[in-house]
Amino acid sequence: MARYYFCFSSAYETQNDTDGFDLADESAARAHALALAGNLLRHAPSQKSWEDWSIRVLDEAGNEVFTKALAEVAASRAKRPQIR
Repeated sequence: MARYYFCFSSAYETQNDTDGFDLADESAARAHALALAGNLLRHAPSQKSWEDWSIRVLDEAGNEVFTKALAEVAASRAKRPQIR
């Protein structure tokens, strides 16, 4: 297990994760990042307010493991069929 940190940032602001999550590997960290981003977009009052943001995953040493623009996450979610 390794600790990963999930930070949201835009050109103007950064929300750093100071706690992190213990996950099995980088693949699990990427999956967790996409789930966090999806949950944020699902519950955000307006997705447009998050279009310029991205999620960055850092490992314990502070090295960037993964970055994904929230606009890309929103676009990929829009392409999926809705299950009701």
